[in-house]
Amino acid sequence: MEVVNTVGRRKAAVARVYVKPGNGKITINHKELEVYFPLNILQYEVKQPLMVTDTLGSYDVEINLDGGGNVLGQKLRIYASNYLEGNNETCPTGKILPVDGTPMDFRTGKPLGRDLDTGFYQTTMAGGGFDHCYVLDRPRGASQSLCAWASSDKTGISMKMYTTQPGIQLYTGNFLQNCPSPGKGGVPLEKYGGFALETQHFPCSPSHPEFPTTVLRAGKVFRANTTLRFFTGRQCGRL
Repeated sequence: MEVVNTVGRRKAAVARVYVKPGNGKITINHKELEVYFPLNILQYEVKQPLMVTDTLGSYDVEINLDGGGNVLGQKLRIYASNYLEGNNETCPTGKILPVDGTPMDFRTGKPLGRDLDTGFYQTTMAGGGFDHCYVLDRPRGASQSLCAWASSDKTGISMKMYTTQPGIQLYTGNFLQNCPSPGKGGVPLEKYGGFALETQHFPCSPSHPEFPTTVLRAGKVFRANTTLRFFTGRQCGRL
């Protein structure tokens, strides 16, 4: 059997698929399936046609994909050793917990979707993703410091974020599929279709006196600074 290839299109996404005799290796944009799609359920969906035809171990599949999709393969590093535990409504309980040994740990950088499919109670109650405030590793009152670094191997674009704020909220678009309005180009939004990084004070601070205060007295001035820097190629190193 020679190499067979075809093109598929859905909304804003275009995929070219090459199939040839092999041992079941599947790559997407030159990455192994498990790297590109960290969630088991997404890996299953890719393999399903081969499983139905009982040919999973008989062919190698190479997929070149562009446009659409989700952000689970994009990498993120957050400079925080602790996070705020959330309740069932994703409001802070008041507990500041260490990220060490949990899916909440982004200190060394990893794909956003690597640890979502673990059953960890904090990601499960947040709709199967992250919607948490991280306690940044920076001294209070200090000038702006690096708090987050995001990168896409596919596009080669990276972003570094600096702030004077004590916390940063990470949201991975867990409920974007419920948005009534479409996204860019009229394309319907989907779960994990984007992620947000929001520098801030800790949520619900008035209910937790142990958090940094958000009270602003009459005559006082509040100032905070956040800076975003964007890079292409290897300008800022590799995450």
